[in-house]
Amino acid sequence: RSTLFPYTTLFRSSRRKGHGRRVRQVINGVLYDTYKADMLCGDFFKDGASEYTDGMAFELYVDYFGRFFVARYTEWENGSDSITTIGKEAAGKLYKKYGDGTLKDSIFI
Repeated sequence: RSTLFPYTTLFRSSRRKGHGRRVRQVINGVLYDTYKADMLCGDFFKDGASEYTDGMAFELYVDYFGRFFVARYTEWENGSDSITTIGKEAAGKLYKKYGDGTLKDSIFI
């Protein structure tokens, strides 16, 4: 296991793909891409029936370098999907609320 990039083997045995469309966005010179990261949690089908809640949904991701980001999706006409970077502490709070509990808290420290 690499100590330089601790997230490279985080999901090696079972890659976690998101439910939403592919979203790519450059933020501060860094390309964030939902197809090249692991989805940790999200709120698609939060109510058990509807894909989106009030026309929106999100997924929390972690990339190869351990950077957390949120992909936000919209089903509105003329709406646009986007990515927002997020810190470890905030990512941990999202995961605690929406995640399945299978990840160790230590990845958010």
